[in-house]
Amino acid sequence: MGPHHLQCSRNYEEQLQAAITGITEGTYRLFAEAARELKVNAKTLSNRARRTHQSRQKGFEKQQLLNSEQEEVLLAWADKVALLGQPLSIPALHRRVKDICGIMPGKNWRHCFVR
Repeated sequence: MGPHHLQCSRNYEEQLQAAITGITEGTYRLFAEAARELKVNAKTLSNRARRTHQSRQKGFEKQQLLNSEQEEVLLAWADKVALLGQPLSIPALHRRVKDICGIMPGKNWRHCFVR
């Protein structure tokens, strides 16, 4: 698994936050030490700790159709539909998104949302 896969893993952000916490609390003296120990990129860690860069999720928030709370509403609705044993159709999903945010998503929106 290359470095790109490591950065895309679900717990990479958690590892970065743990490294930042370790540095601020004195567990690690250097960014490189924390990065090596927690297997994160030292430059990314340094940039995040100095607040010169933010996470990918945070960076793309302005481009997203739904904010975090709206996503939670949509996911709760999808869970409810699943518990009722009803299939989740694409048109129903798109209508629900429009109900939540007022904008009809494009035909490829669902592919990006799943990521």
